[in-house]
Amino acid sequence: MLVGIGVLVLALLNGSVQFTEGSGGSTASATSTPSASASSDSDSDSGAGADADSGSDDGGATQSPSAAAGASAADQGATTLVVLNGTSTTGLAANASTRLGTAGWTVSSTGDAGTTGATQTIVYYQQESQAAVAQGVAQALGVSAVQQSAAFPNADVSVVLGSDYTG
Repeated sequence: MLVGIGVLVLALLNGSVQFTEGSGGSTASATSTPSASASSDSDSDSGAGADADSGSDDGGATQSPSAAAGASAADQGATTLVVLNGTSTTGLAANASTRLGTAGWTVSSTGDAGTTGATQTIVYYQQESQAAVAQGVAQALGVSAVQQSAAFPNADVSVVLGSDYTG
């Protein structure tokens, strides 16, 4: 739980997570921007992060064509997976973590996302090679929004649960 909170705080301090209010209410929008901060991932290329766009018609989800089918839990390997609750619903991250564990996924940590206004559940992944795993996690949770983003540098795949998640 503390790791998840630390990830979010670090992302907020780096300015890579911004919370904006749109015409339909409060939404969380994660964007990746180059920063001078140190990162434990030294093999990332400069084009690895894509901006999250929560205002698009597809709900802000971008999918890699190769990740459309999604990987299975057996394909997770050493990919770290974090589940964060972006709502005011108590225990939502723990419920999603249990659901993922039942499906065979290994969740590294759970916690609160630092905001309770997320309306859409989004699975974020850091590297293109993790896109299929992120898609598989999304399928296991029954959601479809998957985005590449460097907003969560301490996890390969991060789930931010929104009010649309019924778990």
